[in-house]
Amino acid sequence: MNITDVLIRIDERLAELKADGRGMTDRSLSLEATGSTDTIRNWRRQAKDAKPAGGANIATIAKVAKALNVSADWLLTGEGERSLPQNQIISEIIQALPQLTPLELETVRAAVLGLRDRRPPEEQ
Repeated sequence: MNITDVLIRIDERLAELKADGRGMTDRSLSLEATGSTDTIRNWRRQAKDAKPAGGANIATIAKVAKALNVSADWLLTGEGERSLPQNQIISEIIQALPQLTPLELETVRAAVLGLRDRRPPEEQ
């Protein structure tokens, strides 16, 4: 695993999120993925110093991939499907539903139905 290549793909995804108005920083990504604010910063420092990236193991990179909403395979190798598999996305949504308040559930319902109804008939 080349951590420099992983960091390049992280930067690519962060730029996309920023362009979509869903900005995320190294700090917020690290916190969401690992509970620490310094994970990505430490990887960058270690890559710059050509040192092995401590903590950059498969499990941690998978957590970062999930926080970026990309597949771990793509983040690690740059190959394969970039986006999360549809069944994983659906599974994560289903797992989160019981934790939502009634108002949040209604918001999700309205959003899903609104997105579905916006599609042209030939795509439904």
